[in-house]
Amino acid sequence: MPTSTIIEINGEYRTGKTQTCLTCSVTAQLPEGEGGLGRAVIYIDTENSFQASHLQAIGNRFGIAPEELLNNLFVVQAEQLRYLNQAIDRLPGYVQALDPGLIVIDSLMAPFRNEFHQLNELAVRQKKIGKLIGLLKRIAIAFNTTVIFTNQVMANIGTVGSFIPVKATGGHVIAHASDIRLFMKKLSGNKRLVKIDDCAWLPPDSAEFYITSAGVADTETLSGEKAKPEKATDEELEESLEDLKQEEKEQSIPQPAIIEMI
Repeated sequence: MPTSTIIEINGEYRTGKTQTCLTCSVTAQLPEGEGGLGRAVIYIDTENSFQASHLQAIGNRFGIAPEELLNNLFVVQAEQLRYLNQAIDRLPGYVQALDPGLIVIDSLMAPFRNEFHQLNELAVRQKKIGKLIGLLKRIAIAFNTTVIFTNQVMANIGTVGSFIPVKATGGHVIAHASDIRLFMKKLSGNKRLVKIDDCAWLPPDSAEFYITSAGVADTETLSGEKAKPEKATDEELEESLEDLKQEEKEQSIPQPAIIEMI
């Protein structure tokens, strides 16, 4: 995630968008020698999906104390469009005071989709989105800050034979504003796929990752965690049940006496 850029992460629900934002909110606070920026983070939550407890679990994974982690993280709740606009209008002042290395908006399009329902309001919506994105782009370049925003998807009703079932919302305004556009997709279990849809200096590529109890990772089981036990067969379950019954017969545990109060 390079600085001075705007990065869009889009995909269906439960594909790892918020998990990636939370993980980046922790790694951005790491020292530069450990792959971080050593700077604060501003997190704008529009879907009420931010969880401090889960963020602390990610922080423990990277060795950051909860107090230090939360002292360098500034969360803004903006579930309605007017609150999001207020947060973005005040963002230059926040950035000057805090010098964040990362600004997260999860998700950018949710308030706009809730506010603008009619087709005749599309032009007004796109104009407002363009103004907001323009301010974010100027902030990212002026303060050498990374801006990550998540985006929702909608059904792609195209021509017959189209192999793209969904597409990102926001139209061309969002597409042209993003320096890097990432698409996430569900695979089996906790495995996910992320693909570079658009980037001026990177070729199209993809990689697999996992959603874990401590953020996103390259492997399903992190170091220090126990691997998930394999599912027992019916025969093994029956044998275990018989063994338990036999143990109960051999070692009968005395029950406490029942005392009735008169």
